[in-house]
Amino acid sequence: MYDISVSIITSIFTSAISTSVVLMALSGWLGGVWSKRIDRLESAKLELKKLGEKATIDSEARKENAEMQKQLDELKHQHQKLLNKDHVNHSIAQDTYAKFFSSKMDAYIRLANLKRDYLLSIKEFVHDPEDGAPLNNSSISLMIDIRKTIHESYIYLSDNLLEVFEQWNEEFITIDTGNTIDIMQRWSHFSRMEEVLDTPANELIYEETRLTYQKFMEDYPKLWDSVLNAIDSDIKDLRKRYDL
Repeated sequence: MYDISVSIITSIFTSAISTSVVLMALSGWLGGVWSKRIDRLESAKLELKKLGEKATIDSEARKENAEMQKQLDELKHQHQKLLNKDHVNHSIAQDTYAKFFSSKMDAYIRLANLKRDYLLSIKEFVHDPEDGAPLNNSSISLMIDIRKTIHESYIYLSDNLLEVFEQWNEEFITIDTGNTIDIMQRWSHFSRMEEVLDTPANELIYEETRLTYQKFMEDYPKLWDSVLNAIDSDIKDLRKRYDL
């Protein structure tokens, strides 16, 4: 009976030891499995975190790239606008210069022709052999035309020409103003002479004005010569500069 009990106890004890060993082995194996699973889970979490961070970085990078591209497109657009504006401004400047140059040349061509005609009229100028009165009025008319052309072309002319012209013109204005006032004061005289001479009063006034201008030209020859010389000098400079 004792032997049986000992055998049973021994069997139970042996079985318990075997079970403990098995459990210990199983526990170790399961621990290794779960440890690996946990490591893999942690690695997966880490990878997911890295992927998330990378996705965030990529998203921010795409946003930055998009913003940079937007800024580049805007700069390109602004640059193109500037190029277009410069092209327009350049075209306007060219057109303005061409018109200015054309007007300048036209002004000097008119002055050159008027000066030539004026000099020719002086050569052809004769006086009545009886009283010395001038027989043609072309030189006075041409002088008035030169004065008018200079006034109309003021912006295109050289400083030198304008300076000498102003000196001459100041004297001319003084004479012309005095002549106008004198004619207005003697208007009744011209009206009476119109009946006596059977000549329109306007013609009588024109003749007296012409004689006043003629006397002015004779009294101030150097001033007028300075104007003509300045015209000639400017034309020579233009021909030399543009190889005309």
